[in-house]
Amino acid sequence: MEDDLPKSMSRKKQADIAWRNLFAGERRAARDMARQLIADGSSEGHMLLGVINEYGGDGIPVDLDTAIVHYINWAYEDRHGAPYRYLARVHLKRSRDGDVERAGAYLVEAKKLERNGALYLALGAYFECRGEWVQSARCNLIALFYGRILGMRRAAAAFTKGGYAPVGWVLRAFQVVVGPLLYI
Repeated sequence: MEDDLPKSMSRKKQADIAWRNLFAGERRAARDMARQLIADGSSEGHMLLGVINEYGGDGIPVDLDTAIVHYINWAYEDRHGAPYRYLARVHLKRSRDGDVERAGAYLVEAKKLERNGALYLALGAYFECRGEWVQSARCNLIALFYGRILGMRRAAAAFTKGGYAPVGWVLRAFQVVVGPLLYI
């Protein structure tokens, strides 16, 4: 893939090439490009390095602490909700004391900056980690109304786990019947 980025190329184009490398499985090349983007002052480099460290691959180990550092830097540079959702996701992956509450704090911050389906899916995952099944189902249903079909499946699972199995079954049946029509 493309390793060296000409200085005359726009940051957006450089970031697109770095993401292409990441999705092509060439994480080392993407990591090098992300570092160059950061050196050039682009916050997207922090997002890219955060994703690379969160998921690892291509000989790069998973390092959630480093991912958190990059997501925090991204949040400082770009004031929108996505960095906070990513931070919450990493904290929910870790099993240290206080990480679930820290994830909740990041989601509260994200909610101040945006309201969309991705946010409500993240809130649903947060409440699921806390064992608050009805609240999780509620957030996932809100995500569904924002157009995130995954919200229906997650809401059905949350209702079932929370002791409301008949509601979960109805949602699953609705998903089986209506879901394919949404993709036509």
